[in-house]
Amino acid sequence: MRRDSVLSLVGIAKKAGKVAAGEFQTEQAVSSGRAGLVIVSEEASENTKKKFRNMCDFYRIPVFFYGGKEQLGTAIGCEFRASLAITDEGLSRSIEKKLLQFTKNQGVYCGTVGEDDPGGGQEFLKSPGMVRRHVKENEVDGNMKVECEGREV
Repeated sequence: MRRDSVLSLVGIAKKAGKVAAGEFQTEQAVSSGRAGLVIVSEEASENTKKKFRNMCDFYRIPVFFYGGKEQLGTAIGCEFRASLAITDEGLSRSIEKKLLQFTKNQGVYCGTVGEDDPGGGQEFLKSPGMVRRHVKENEVDGNMKVECEGREV
């Protein structure tokens, strides 16, 4: 079995007590502002995915759709979990970088102009629903820079 660095970091966050796991706890972490990153299983229902996508957009928290329910659960020592939030800023950034690296290696990107971002930002999506981010185009060389609330990843 191949080691998954994303799930390894999620396990470290759980051991540090910096994970809110399960739908209710994830919602609470997001709405209270404690969540730095949300991960939703790719196997979650469309309703669950839509709920977290909308909630995280509203609170401006990065949300990723990654792995199966059993994989996420095993990473945190449970049977299965459809969603979890990382509540530590440093761990959130590390996991976010790994997820973006994974996405880049997959080579499947598409960008659409964000209607809610008057500053010319774009919504950054990886098919099939892997990652939802805001990016800005570098004016000098045209490369895309991933940003979240002013911090470059």
